[in-house]
Amino acid sequence: MMNGTYPYMNSMRNDTYQRFAQHQNCWIALTPDEEQLVASAEGLAAVVEAAKQKGVARPVYLHIPRWDVNFAPACRR
Repeated sequence: MMNGTYPYMNSMRNDTYQRFAQHQNCWIALTPDEEQLVASAEGLAAVVEAAKQKGVARPVYLHIPRWDVNFAPACRR
């Protein structure tokens, strides 16, 4: 399926890795169009405060996990 159906995926993956490599295990805030990095820190509260101070309305918050570990969320009933 990856061969011809989604040829853009490999370039997207490389761009994403390069863009966020230095922010592993951190929270980041992006502008609403996700084009510019507003802030980065280990704690979400610090990133939220930095985005407010910079006057960014409705930033996008993301946590960038470490890439040397796997993540599988647990579901409980």
